[in-house]
Amino acid sequence: MANARLAVDDLAGLVRGQVTVGMVSGCALPALAELLAGFHDRHPGVAIALVEDNSDRLVERLRDGRLDLALIGWAEQTPADIDSVVLVDEELVAVAAPGHPLAGAGAGAGAGAGAITIRQLRDLPLVSLPRGTGVRAALDAACAAAGFTPRIVFEASALPMVVELAGRGLGLAVVPASIPNGPGILRITDPQLRSRLELAWPSAPAANPAARALIEQARALGPPGRSAP
Repeated sequence: MANARLAVDDLAGLVRGQVTVGMVSGCALPALAELLAGFHDRHPGVAIALVEDNSDRLVERLRDGRLDLALIGWAEQTPADIDSVVLVDEELVAVAAPGHPLAGAGAGAGAGAGAITIRQLRDLPLVSLPRGTGVRAALDAACAAAGFTPRIVFEASALPMVVELAGRGLGLAVVPASIPNGPGILRITDPQLRSRLELAWPSAPAANPAARALIEQARALGPPGRSAP
């Protein structure tokens, strides 16, 4: 009787249940939309709610059960109580407006784009994503290791706006390499910066049957988060 009741509850959860999914602000990643569309095709009666926030607050919501799954940005190793799959793992670069003191730095060295080191960012006005994002965490950690705090003069939660502000000369921006286009792109060396986008969920098994089904679909999308560099 108990097993039959559990089976009925699971079936009901997949017929008329709900999942709540978080996504890092300003990040329209097609893989997440494809995942949710595929899940909806399989379980059309399950309602899907989307929440936008910074990555650190999304992790808090995963831990306290307010989210079933979240697209988050990481700069360090995935926490032990969170499981994930890596969707994007990419280099971070700097974007400088024409006429910026570092524009074209290192150009002609054979690498295509110019190159700068983290130490060259000391005391320069920077445009950045807010704290709680993977890109900002990578920038803050690298600057701290070099012995200084980055001078952030503008923050924006959307990467296109960060690039736009940098392009208008309001500061140098540090963003994923896939975002900027055109001149003024500088590789960052010593150290190279990287950040990841991952689909994450609590390590403990979900009580919500719809959430379990969504997580199983997410597992098939990429390698485990903890194996990422």
